[in-house]
Amino acid sequence: MVVGLYIAIAFLIAPILSTLVQFDSLEKVDYSQLSVNVKDCNSETLTNDKKTCQTSEGREYCFPVNDLSTVNYAVAHHDYYAADIFRNGDVAGPVDDVPLPILAYVGGTVSWISENNSLGGYAIEISGQDGRFYYYAHNMCNLVSLNQTVNAGDVIAGMDSSGDAINTPEHVHFQISDQYDMATIPENYPHFLAPWEDFCTRLSLCGPHVGN
Repeated sequence: MVVGLYIAIAFLIAPILSTLVQFDSLEKVDYSQLSVNVKDCNSETLTNDKKTCQTSEGREYCFPVNDLSTVNYAVAHHDYYAADIFRNGDVAGPVDDVPLPILAYVGGTVSWISENNSLGGYAIEISGQDGRFYYYAHNMCNLVSLNQTVNAGDVIAGMDSSGDAINTPEHVHFQISDQYDMATIPENYPHFLAPWEDFCTRLSLCGPHVGN
């Protein structure tokens, strides 16, 4: 009688345990490995044909994503100054379309690069010719190399949600700092500048932006 009861209970809980294991596996999926169009993340496919640029203080600046109408961003960020520039209409999960081109905001030199670390994923830091430092994170791929010189508007990466952003919609995390160390720790926060204020000053793009 007791043995029969145990067998019955085992049959009842087996499907539940199986389901829990499946959900646990789903939560551990590395979405950055499921991007179906990584092959499209290259300098031939990604262009700067719709870049938004303007001269400020004798130097050219270009919005960090090629087509301004395809993205949106707010004038706020948690804890510290940075801009998360999102692809319009995208949802969290694997990338299922050609990535948006990410552009150099200003001319400079690639001073640091990451190939898919656990935080920024594929990420780039550029030492700008204006004396400031620029960080672009959560890319699908990086299209520049360390110590490479870039001009404002050059395609430097493709947009994705790599690193610790794998469960968020596609976006580029864009930071501006007056020092090389861009680590998001409290002692560095005073060195970060508000990108949306810089967009207003350099590109006459003031306030939050919502693309088409």
